Amino acid sequence: MSHVAPPPGTAVEIHRAQPHCVHRVIERGVIIHPAMTWLIAYFPGDHTRPADPGDPASIRILRTADVTEYCALADCDPAWVAWTWAHLAQAGPGLLQAPEAVHVWELAATLALHRLAPPASTPITGP
Repeated sequence: MSHVAPPPGTAVEIHRAQPHCVHRVIERGVIIHPAMTWLIAYFPGDHTRPADPGDPASIRILRTADVTEYCALADCDPAWVAWTWAHLAQAGPGLLQAPEAVHVWELAATLALHRLAPPASTPITGP
């Protein structure tokens, strides 16, 4: 039976063992190119150590069997989605060479910013 990776713009989580430690590190990335049993994902890092999309180390080829979780980007933590998009937009999203994933990410970030924004005002009620 073959596995098919979700479309570009889907968030992935992998668990990576740390050397000389029993703990595992959870890393979150975004699929930029899927295939039947493998995918290419961009791992943006976090706010303390952002990864440059132009750095080949931030782009990884994974077997779909190594992915522990898939999630629609719009369903991820809004703060993470907005931060990673802001970082990617500054660095230049074209570096990923994945226009479909970039488009999905931009839409998810716009939604995330709306979810994070405080209500503009109280509802207007009529007489």
